[in-house]
Amino acid sequence: MFGMIERIEHGWDMAVESLSVLRKDKELLVFPLLSLMACVLVIASFAWPLWFSGYARQVMQQPQWQKEWFVWATLFAFYAVNYFIILFFNAALVAGALIRLRGGDPTLADGFRAAVSRLPQILAWTLVSATVGMLLKMADRKADRWQGLAFSLLGVAWSVATFFVVPVLVVEKVGPWDALKRSAKVISDSWGEAFVADLGIGLIGGLASIPAYALMWLGGMSLSKEFAVQGVLFMASGIAWLIIVALVTSALEMIARAGLYMQAVDEKLLRRFEKRVLGEAL
Repeated sequence: MFGMIERIEHGWDMAVESLSVLRKDKELLVFPLLSLMACVLVIASFAWPLWFSGYARQVMQQPQWQKEWFVWATLFAFYAVNYFIILFFNAALVAGALIRLRGGDPTLADGFRAAVSRLPQILAWTLVSATVGMLLKMADRKADRWQGLAFSLLGVAWSVATFFVVPVLVVEKVGPWDALKRSAKVISDSWGEAFVADLGIGLIGGLASIPAYALMWLGGMSLSKEFAVQGVLFMASGIAWLIIVALVTSALEMIARAGLYMQAVDEKLLRRFEKRVLGEAL
């Protein structure tokens, strides 16, 4: 019982510590921002030529097996490119967070340098992630109700097992299979802290989103009363606020994962973290 309470407290402390790291290194927000922008460009680069070139419509007129081959191949490429972008910028963010947690002062160049040096590991894990995602998608598409539930649970299990993959790739520079095993081992040892830290960050993000929904509600009310300019401004402000909250919570999640991973493998970091938290409490 006391062990569980300690895990909960430790996980919450990590969520709070993540906020402290982000306050000291606001430039870390650049990584999720660039990731978002790159993913939007990828979506446009796939959607624009497929739709306006007419090629997609031509494929849809082909036999069923050709249509399915085209759809799945395109979806795999889309998954792979997006996974690579997200993984690359998350690796850069984690590298910067680890420098701060170890007492250093990270720069954007430090994060990019670390991510570039892990390109072989990032590419390998990208292929694994895209393949697993595709297989689960294909299996779920042809599954009945109970099979679909089983595949959904399998997807959840995969997400849990790979929770610490990014910190493992950044720190240990291992291949996909070793990264998966290491991540699963760390999550099995620190699942309580990881769950509470994620829950705490989700709570912070939820509370921070309330003003955004209020602005969007005001925008809707203004538009319904034909106050077009005010309505658009309120709606745009609400959407911008939500994007900022999403970027912050995304950064906090990766910082927390980096901290929890290093606490699991680095006793010196763990003792320094606990000392700092204790000192703040006093």
